[in-house]
Amino acid sequence: MRQVFRYSSVRADHLEHKNPDELGKKLASSFAMYEGKNPLVIVSKDPSRLQSFSKFQNEAGVTTRSMDDVRSLMIRPTSPDTTTGKTSSSTILDEKYTQAETEAVGRIQTFWRSSIPKVKLCREYMLSSEAQAIQFYIGLGSRHSAPVALRALLVSRGVAAHLRFPVLRDSIAEQHKTTLSRVMDAEVSDQSNETLDDALQLVSQLSHSLEKAVERMSEEHLGKLLSGGMLSNMQDAMNLVEKAIEDAEGGMVKARKMIDEMSGYRS
Repeated sequence: MRQVFRYSSVRADHLEHKNPDELGKKLASSFAMYEGKNPLVIVSKDPSRLQSFSKFQNEAGVTTRSMDDVRSLMIRPTSPDTTTGKTSSSTILDEKYTQAETEAVGRIQTFWRSSIPKVKLCREYMLSSEAQAIQFYIGLGSRHSAPVALRALLVSRGVAAHLRFPVLRDSIAEQHKTTLSRVMDAEVSDQSNETLDDALQLVSQLSHSLEKAVERMSEEHLGKLLSGGMLSNMQDAMNLVEKAIEDAEGGMVKARKMIDEMSGYRS
């Protein structure tokens, strides 16, 4: 038995002993630190045959139980509620814990019931495009040790531009597809074909301009601006990107209008 206390998994090396008397003293002092909350209990098949522990069996806080007593406690049925016939969880808590512990459990449960919905919302937001863009630009500024003002500009204006890119890309791609389908229509007049050709050229120009703006917002390009540490250079870059986005949005309105004004294709 003495070897058991040396096992790292048991974590009871402080109870190593040379004889039962020494073990008794160490056990008593170990349990004494809990001030009676967790008293030492000696469990045996036959409590009357505990000669090894006889010297400290009667010490304060030490009790002796048989295996039958322990078994009966483990399988003891919970008392049902007399009004509902169901087991009362509060009764079980009262039997197992002190009043302070029961109140602590209640406070913890109340806290998590109110906090879990907020935690779920936070987790969902962290998976959103906006949250991921914010993390990306904050991390980019940190990696290049950029001044605070430069980081603030990058995050505030960079995130907004980043979120508009995919929307515009999808819109341009859809307009390009629509325009091509009209071009393939055999019933379209020559004049309408010229309009479609102009619209198709405009959409292609918008796509090219947008991709240039996306390139200006690449990690490589922004990294150079951050390393330079010049706020004015970052402002100029953001102005160019935002102008390209606004031009693309305005150009899309014009392209749709051109298609809608075609004879026979009014929306």
